[in-house]
Amino acid sequence: MWDVEALNLYKKGGPDVEPLYTFRGHSAPVLCCSCANSSNEILLFSGSADSTVRYWRLPAGADINIYDPYDGLVEEGELRGHEEAVWGITSHPTSLQTVSCGADGITCVWDISLPNPLVTTFTSEDGAPATCVDYVRSDPECSMIAVGYVSQ
Repeated sequence: MWDVEALNLYKKGGPDVEPLYTFRGHSAPVLCCSCANSSNEILLFSGSADSTVRYWRLPAGADINIYDPYDGLVEEGELRGHEEAVWGITSHPTSLQTVSCGADGITCVWDISLPNPLVTTFTSEDGAPATCVDYVRSDPECSMIAVGYVSQ
């Protein structure tokens, strides 16, 4: 997690800052991430080449010290529903619903407020890999999603 205001992008030689916080847990590269706001906290969701979605509770701004040891308590959970890399993830603007998509062609709808967070899954008609996903923000309820697929 980076503080964008602290990044002096116009400084010769590029920015010279350290990340505010590093989240750990995936066993392969992180390919996508998205933040979700609930009534009392902000969660970061990430998708990885390890085929999982993980989510963390963001530490409060005043509680962050980049030199503190890693706090494993910020990790809230792991979501399993993909068989291959997770390439895209998006979070609902007003709920804890998140949608992920991946190289396996599976799109997963998650709601971490439920005991079983995997709400549903679907694939394209030809099983093509899904590369990106987002909520249709012009829909007032954000009840529709758009998914991009590899053309075969």
